[in-house]
Amino acid sequence: MEKKTLKVILLGDSNVGKTSIIRRYTKNDFSVSTMATVSGGVAAKEIEISKTKVELQIWDTAGQERFSSLSRLFFRNCHACVIVFDLSQPMTFESVVKWKRLFVEYGAYEQGKLPPIFLVGNKLDLKKSSKVNEYDMGQVISKENFIEEKIRISASKGGEIPELFKNVATHAYNYEKNLNNPDDGERKTLNQYKENHEEKKGCCS
Repeated sequence: MEKKTLKVILLGDSNVGKTSIIRRYTKNDFSVSTMATVSGGVAAKEIEISKTKVELQIWDTAGQERFSSLSRLFFRNCHACVIVFDLSQPMTFESVVKWKRLFVEYGAYEQGKLPPIFLVGNKLDLKKSSKVNEYDMGQVISKENFIEEKIRISASKGGEIPELFKNVATHAYNYEKNLNNPDDGERKTLNQYKENHEEKKGCCS
């Protein structure tokens, strides 16, 4: 079976739960005493996408702005990006656009070749998690061209996290495939045009 390695990066302010999300997904573990990350780390997990073994390399970066200058290499050659905020802390939601722009700038991605970017609200289990609502998420997703899904998770409960990463992996897989086969999209469009043209020609002849 074919095997691919895909790089996924998690970004967001300090204490939004990036490390806890990764730990829950890769180890099915959660600790309330997780220390703030001050340097990047990488975790890995294998899944299957379209009959292909995929190793997700999930990169965890420090949330503090003062460390962002150390993380430029982390931003590059990614196949997907997950920007995380705390549903109970509106200020972390206000930072998501900044993180997206840092990702685009530091990653130095060519125009039209930006990896899929997900917006994820963590700490759904907290009673005050409703401080950031779905409407606000939807507005930012639409304006900033995030993947069109409103994703709300809880690293402590973990139920939604496997589905999140399966979705991320699928988009990352398709992105990598399109990078390696840039003509596929044009070929599909051309074939679709030919099919439609033939159908119209047939019905009118």
